[in-house]
Amino acid sequence: MSRFEVRFGGMGGQGTVLIGTILGHAAILSGLYATKTSSYGAEVRGTYAYSHVVISDKPIKYPFAIALDALIALHSKALDMELKLLKNNGLLLIDEEFLDRKINGNYKIIKIPASKLALEKFGRKLFANMIMLGVLLKFIKSISIEDTKIAIKENVKAGVEKNIEALKLGFGMQVE
Repeated sequence: MSRFEVRFGGMGGQGTVLIGTILGHAAILSGLYATKTSSYGAEVRGTYAYSHVVISDKPIKYPFAIALDALIALHSKALDMELKLLKNNGLLLIDEEFLDRKINGNYKIIKIPASKLALEKFGRKLFANMIMLGVLLKFIKSISIEDTKIAIKENVKAGVEKNIEALKLGFGMQVE
Protein backbone atom coordinates (compact mmCIF):
# COMPACT_ATOMS: atom_id res chain seq x y z
CA MET A 1 0.00 0.00 0.00
CA SER A 2 1.39 3.37 -0.93
CA ARG A 3 0.44 6.46 1.07
CA PHE A 4 -3.30 6.56 1.83
CA GLU A 5 -4.84 9.64 3.44
CA VAL A 6 -8.26 9.68 5.09
CA ARG A 7 -10.11 12.33 7.05
CA PHE A 8 -13.06 11.79 9.35
CA GLY A 9 -15.11 14.95 9.80
CA GLY A 10 -18.11 15.64 11.98
CA MET A 11 -19.36 17.43 15.02
CA GLY A 12 -17.94 17.02 18.50
CA GLY A 13 -19.51 14.00 20.16
CA GLN A 14 -19.81 11.94 16.96
CA GLY A 15 -16.58 10.05 17.60
CA THR A 16 -14.46 11.36 14.72
CA VAL A 17 -11.32 11.47 16.85
CA LEU A 18 -11.96 7.98 18.20
CA ILE A 19 -12.38 6.34 14.80
CA GLY A 20 -9.18 8.00 13.60
CA THR A 21 -7.37 6.51 16.59
CA ILE A 22 -8.86 3.09 15.93
CA LEU A 23 -8.00 3.11 12.21
CA GLY A 24 -4.41 4.19 12.91
CA HIS A 25 -4.02 1.53 15.59
CA ALA A 26 -5.52 -1.15 13.32
CA ALA A 27 -3.12 -0.15 10.53
CA ILE A 28 -0.15 -0.65 12.85
CA LEU A 29 -1.55 -4.01 14.02
CA SER A 30 -1.81 -4.95 10.32
CA GLY A 31 1.91 -4.24 9.86
CA LEU A 32 1.63 -0.78 8.31
CA TYR A 33 2.87 2.65 9.33
CA ALA A 34 0.30 5.21 10.46
CA THR A 35 0.00 8.72 11.82
CA LYS A 36 -3.09 10.38 13.23
CA THR A 37 -3.77 13.99 14.05
CA SER A 38 -7.00 15.56 15.16
CA SER A 39 -8.62 18.85 15.96
CA TYR A 40 -11.75 19.82 17.83
CA GLY A 41 -13.26 22.91 19.38
CA ALA A 42 -13.05 23.89 23.03
CA GLU A 43 -16.56 22.56 23.62
CA VAL A 44 -16.87 18.81 24.00
CA ARG A 45 -19.96 18.60 21.78
CA GLY A 46 -21.38 20.70 18.98
CA THR A 47 -18.30 22.16 17.27
CA TYR A 48 -16.56 20.82 14.19
CA ALA A 49 -14.07 18.05 14.85
CA TYR A 50 -11.88 15.97 12.58
CA SER A 51 -9.13 13.43 12.62
CA HIS A 52 -6.94 12.45 9.76
CA VAL A 53 -4.94 9.31 9.35
CA VAL A 54 -2.06 8.68 6.99
CA ILE A 55 -1.32 5.02 6.29
CA SER A 56 1.58 3.57 4.32
CA ASP A 57 3.70 0.48 3.91
CA LYS A 58 6.78 2.73 4.18
CA PRO A 59 7.81 5.12 6.96
CA ILE A 60 5.76 8.31 6.82
CA LYS A 61 7.88 11.41 6.38
CA TYR A 62 5.07 13.98 6.56
CA PRO A 63 2.34 13.12 9.08
CA PHE A 64 -0.46 15.39 7.85
CA ALA A 65 -3.05 14.65 5.20
CA ILE A 66 -2.76 17.03 2.25
CA ALA A 67 -4.56 15.21 -0.58
CA LEU A 68 -7.28 12.94 0.73
CA ASP A 69 -7.91 9.53 -0.77
CA ALA A 70 -11.04 9.24 1.36
CA LEU A 71 -13.31 11.60 3.25
CA ILE A 72 -15.75 10.18 5.77
CA ALA A 73 -18.38 12.83 6.45
CA LEU A 74 -20.37 12.24 9.62
CA HIS A 75 -21.96 15.68 9.21
CA SER A 76 -22.54 18.12 6.33
CA LYS A 77 -20.04 20.50 7.95
CA ALA A 78 -17.32 18.06 6.85
CA LEU A 79 -18.26 18.76 3.24
CA ASP A 80 -17.90 22.50 3.85
CA MET A 81 -14.52 22.09 5.51
CA GLU A 82 -12.85 19.16 3.77
CA LEU A 83 -14.27 18.37 0.33
CA LYS A 84 -11.73 20.64 -1.35
CA LEU A 85 -8.96 18.32 -0.06
CA LEU A 86 -10.45 15.16 -1.59
CA LYS A 87 -8.56 13.92 -4.65
CA ASN A 88 -10.18 13.54 -8.02
CA ASN A 89 -11.83 10.07 -7.95
CA GLY A 90 -11.47 10.03 -4.15
CA LEU A 91 -13.86 8.10 -1.95
CA LEU A 92 -16.56 10.13 -0.19
CA LEU A 93 -18.55 8.24 2.42
CA ILE A 94 -21.33 10.36 3.87
CA ASP A 95 -23.93 9.67 6.50
CA GLU A 96 -27.03 10.26 4.39
CA GLU A 97 -28.87 11.89 7.29
CA PHE A 98 -26.57 14.88 6.85
CA LEU A 99 -26.49 15.02 3.05
CA ASP A 100 -28.15 18.36 2.48
CA ARG A 101 -26.94 19.21 -1.02
CA LYS A 102 -25.92 17.92 -4.40
CA ILE A 103 -22.21 17.18 -4.48
CA ASN A 104 -20.36 18.34 -7.55
CA GLY A 105 -17.05 16.79 -8.43
CA ASN A 106 -15.50 13.62 -9.67
CA TYR A 107 -15.73 11.49 -6.51
CA LYS A 108 -16.86 7.99 -5.67
CA ILE A 109 -19.81 8.97 -3.47
CA ILE A 110 -21.40 6.42 -1.18
CA LYS A 111 -24.33 7.43 0.99
CA ILE A 112 -24.65 5.35 4.15
CA PRO A 113 -27.71 5.46 6.44
CA ALA A 114 -25.32 5.20 9.39
CA SER A 115 -27.20 7.36 11.92
CA LYS A 116 -30.49 5.69 11.07
CA LEU A 117 -29.02 2.19 11.37
CA ALA A 118 -27.22 3.03 14.61
CA LEU A 119 -30.45 4.31 16.14
CA GLU A 120 -32.44 1.28 14.94
CA LYS A 121 -29.88 -1.38 15.93
CA PHE A 122 -28.26 0.11 19.02
CA GLY A 123 -30.68 2.76 20.25
CA ARG A 124 -28.16 5.59 19.80
CA LYS A 125 -26.75 7.45 16.82
CA LEU A 126 -23.38 7.39 18.57
CA PHE A 127 -22.51 4.11 16.83
CA ALA A 128 -22.78 5.65 13.34
CA ASN A 129 -19.04 6.31 13.41
CA MET A 130 -18.21 2.60 13.69
CA ILE A 131 -20.66 1.75 10.91
CA MET A 132 -18.86 4.25 8.67
CA LEU A 133 -15.46 2.82 9.69
CA GLY A 134 -16.69 -0.67 8.78
CA VAL A 135 -17.70 0.52 5.31
CA LEU A 136 -14.31 2.23 4.87
CA LEU A 137 -12.49 -1.02 5.69
CA LYS A 138 -14.05 -2.59 2.59
CA PHE A 139 -11.94 -0.17 0.54
CA ILE A 140 -8.70 -0.51 2.54
CA LYS A 141 -7.85 -4.11 1.84
CA SER A 142 -4.56 -4.06 3.77
CA ILE A 143 -6.23 -3.46 7.16
CA SER A 144 -8.14 -6.43 8.51
CA ILE A 145 -11.41 -6.27 10.35
CA GLU A 146 -9.86 -8.55 12.99
CA ASP A 147 -7.08 -6.05 13.69
CA THR A 148 -9.71 -3.31 13.81
CA LYS A 149 -11.69 -5.26 16.41
CA ILE A 150 -8.53 -5.53 18.51
CA ALA A 151 -7.96 -1.78 18.13
CA ILE A 152 -11.52 -1.16 19.35
CA LYS A 153 -10.96 -3.37 22.39
CA GLU A 154 -7.75 -1.51 23.21
CA ASN A 155 -9.14 2.03 22.68
CA VAL A 156 -12.81 2.00 23.67
CA LYS A 157 -13.69 2.13 27.36
CA ALA A 158 -17.44 1.45 27.30
CA GLY A 159 -19.74 -0.30 24.87
CA VAL A 160 -16.96 -2.36 23.28
CA GLU A 161 -19.25 -5.11 22.00
CA LYS A 162 -21.76 -2.67 20.51
CA ASN A 163 -18.93 -0.82 18.78
CA ILE A 164 -17.66 -4.09 17.31
CA GLU A 165 -21.18 -5.01 16.20
CA ALA A 166 -21.55 -1.61 14.53
CA LEU A 167 -18.19 -2.08 12.79
CA LYS A 168 -19.31 -5.48 11.49
CA LEU A 169 -22.65 -4.04 10.37
CA GLY A 170 -20.83 -1.44 8.24
CA PHE A 171 -18.33 -3.96 6.93
CA GLY A 172 -21.15 -6.28 5.88
CA MET A 173 -23.09 -3.62 3.97
CA GLN A 174 -23.47 -3.92 0.22
CA VAL A 175 -22.01 -0.74 -1.27
CA GLU A 176 -21.31 0.20 -4.86
